Amino acid sequence: MRLVILLLLSCFSVNAFAQLVKDKRELEQSLSKAKPGDVITIANGVWKDVTLKLSAQGTAQKPIRIKAQTPGGVIISGASNLKISGNYLEISGLHFKDGYSPEGDLIVFKTGTNALANHCRITDFVIEDFSQADRFKTDNWIVLCGQT
Repeated sequence: MRLVILLLLSCFSVNAFAQLVKDKRELEQSLSKAKPGDVITIANGVWKDVTLKLSAQGTAQKPIRIKAQTPGGVIISGASNLKISGNYLEISGLHFKDGYSPEGDLIVFKTGTNALANHCRITDFVIEDFSQADRFKTDNWIVLCGQT
């Protein structure tokens, strides 16, 4: 009986994959192939001067998860920002530190005019010393667009 249960459980877990990505190119490739229920893990380290565009299509029952290898272990620094679009994405564990967004908006829940983020969320984020060098320039740390 235990063998039958284990075989059934393994059949259900085959549908989702988990992958460790080490740079922006690998992250974009993984997202382009991501299916509902997949988990993409971002390798610990400093990601400097990056614009991360995270777009994929998860479902309510099987969101696509993008997470830091260790919460707080992925540090985004320099001239960087994050743009999110698609459906049912969950992004967690990123640490924005010692930088600024060249566009003024740090985390934006859209990647284009019609590419909104629906039912997406970020959790376990830190924004530390991440502001424009010129104090007269505007900073927006989080800009929400889409549906919840």
